[in-house]
Amino acid sequence: MPQVHIDYYSDMYMGANYWRFLTKEFPMKMKNLFNISHNSEETFVAGLSMAGYGAIKWGLTYAAEIAGVAALSAAVDPYRLWQDEPIRQRHAF
Repeated sequence: MPQVHIDYYSDMYMGANYWRFLTKEFPMKMKNLFNISHNSEETFVAGLSMAGYGAIKWGLTYAAEIAGVAALSAAVDPYRLWQDEPIRQRHAF
């Protein structure tokens, strides 16, 4: 599984473009490197916790490219999770 830190599957304003990498660049690299189908009917996305949120976002954003999504214990409210993050309480913003 690719590491995306705490970006919640988004391209960062001041940082990495995780969303573009995971939804466009990485799948194409894997499809070209390995014998993986290019057919959307055979393409599935799955994730656990924050990756579950990313899988749902991916499936809804690129519905024509994804046949199915599995989201396990998906963190579907990233704003609330960010507000409740303990490290946020220790730093003055």
